[in-house]
Amino acid sequence: MKKFILYFIKLLLVPILIFGVNIAIDSHSSIKFNKILVKQLNDLDSLTINSNISDRQLVKSQILFSNNIKKSIVLGSSRSMLMGKPIGMNVSNFSMPGAVINDFYNVINLLEEKQNKIDTVYLEISPWIFNKNAGETRFKYWNENKIINKRKIKKLFSTKYFIENINPHKYSPVRNYNDFIRYSDGTIKYAYEYQNADNISLIKKYEKNKEIYHLEGFNSLENLNKNQLKNLILKIKKSGADIILIKHPYPPLINDKIIKRYPNIIKTDSIIKKLSIDLNLSILGSFYPEKLNIYNSDYYDGMHLTPRGLKKLIHH
Repeated sequence: MKKFILYFIKLLLVPILIFGVNIAIDSHSSIKFNKILVKQLNDLDSLTINSNISDRQLVKSQILFSNNIKKSIVLGSSRSMLMGKPIGMNVSNFSMPGAVINDFYNVINLLEEKQNKIDTVYLEISPWIFNKNAGETRFKYWNENKIINKRKIKKLFSTKYFIENINPHKYSPVRNYNDFIRYSDGTIKYAYEYQNADNISLIKKYEKNKEIYHLEGFNSLENLNKNQLKNLILKIKKSGADIILIKHPYPPLINDKIIKRYPNIIKTDSIIKKLSIDLNLSILGSFYPEKLNIYNSDYYDGMHLTPRGLKKLIHH
């Protein structure tokens, strides 16, 4: 009986230990951790990232703690995370993987709260901006350090998160430029393995997915609601900033197939054109790669342009 009790106690100690360490460190939502990370980025200009870091918490901390926010900013998804140092643009990039309109509101609201004066906003409009059926919920974790929910409790008991938290080398000064690098302006450089992967295979694989990223349920929408985007644009314009809309195409190999699968992409294009006329906005890019002289070789995979491809889009 004593052996069983001791065994039972040991079983309980493991999750208690995991929970205790995770809640003590909680690097994904710790203001202290992200503040130090932002300071290191500003001091060194770039860091090698060796662990999963919450992009939204890092963007939030950039705004809260960086003294070097540029007058021009980028709001977008991972498709726009090379807009900055990698292509010679002088901006602060607040893009986040899978970003939706709610993410953009979070950034703009905090910039206003911090009284950061912005004169130009590069605003990525991917078709999923109008897809209310997209399953993206990460925007809810902007204030993760202040909330307790099922997801956070589950994460605090996670062994994987425990291993991340006890990793003493979550980031480090850049010694090998083949590693994944994050820059002080918010941009990134992909690791060597990703840059040199077989992009054609990745493009073909992307198109074969049951649903294209963030376009699940897009075809079921008859009327695309543009009000959230329009209100965001008016809010930004009211602050005195100019807005430049950014459109990313899919690779030529699969672009026509994706547009055929999701006809609402064409409706998205029409909405963007009308908004640009009504609100006097500039547009860079196109949903049609041939108009930009962009080729399959200008992509890393089914949706992310290389620096060369992004330069073509920006300078077209």
